Amino acid sequence: VAEEFTCLWQDCGFCSPDSSSDLVRHVYFHCYHTKLKQWGLRALQGQAELSHCQLDFQSRNIIPEIQENFLCLWEYCERSFDNPEWFYRHVEDHSFCSEYKAAGKENHVVLCGWKDCDCSFKGRCKLREHLRSHTQEKVVACPTCGGMFANNTKFFDHIRRQTTLDQQRFQCSHCSKRFATERLLRDHMRNHVNHYKCPLCDMTCPLPSSLRNHIRFRHSEERPFKCDYCDYSCKNLIDLRKHLDTHSKEPAYRCEFEACSFSARSLCSIKLHYRKVHQ
Repeated sequence: VAEEFTCLWQDCGFCSPDSSSDLVRHVYFHCYHTKLKQWGLRALQGQAELSHCQLDFQSRNIIPEIQENFLCLWEYCERSFDNPEWFYRHVEDHSFCSEYKAAGKENHVVLCGWKDCDCSFKGRCKLREHLRSHTQEKVVACPTCGGMFANNTKFFDHIRRQTTLDQQRFQCSHCSKRFATERLLRDHMRNHVNHYKCPLCDMTCPLPSSLRNHIRFRHSEERPFKCDYCDYSCKNLIDLRKHLDTHSKEPAYRCEFEACSFSARSLCSIKLHYRKVHQ
């Protein structure tokens, strides 16, 4: 029976003694990983100055251990997927129907609806990039070693880091480590810069904005977002929007198509319904 749950992908060796669903989810990720490696191969074909990865090719089919389904934590959603690519495209759909909020007279911002996130952006493209920090989506993989990366720049840096010592012309003045490009050196030198430490605990943050958010959510009792209908208050706009729905017994949005009874409490949900059912 155990053999039924063994992955036969070359050089993989994954085995699940408990459930066939673990193997299904695992093989789905292999398919997604293979597509990323193909994109990596195409990306390298356009970079004549880059050599190929020198790492062990036998690791090219080793993928992360996937403990459970991919779960969407967008507000009111919580759908789960076995297939990572379906999950990433589903989350991307949320970005297309995320609502805009006025921010001053000239600018509007689009809100991230992910659980415990109150980030906002000036466009949906930036929101989609941000969502990858929640889903851990990668967009390209090394065809030689299988390493996955968030963008082509990081993938190309992976190749450049493997250049010979005589090609690494840029040296760090703090630790003498050498790099192939000036940008890689700049990225490295940020590690020598002091981080922003919280005055109330041992937490350190990479940016002042990150430190402000940390203090606001962990150490401050201030709840600036207040409900107009009761005494409820909270620390971010997302939680307030969820709370406001508790005051409404009727769904705020209904499908306008004849003979369709679908209704929803958010504009995002009704737009997704239109796309999936009526288009």
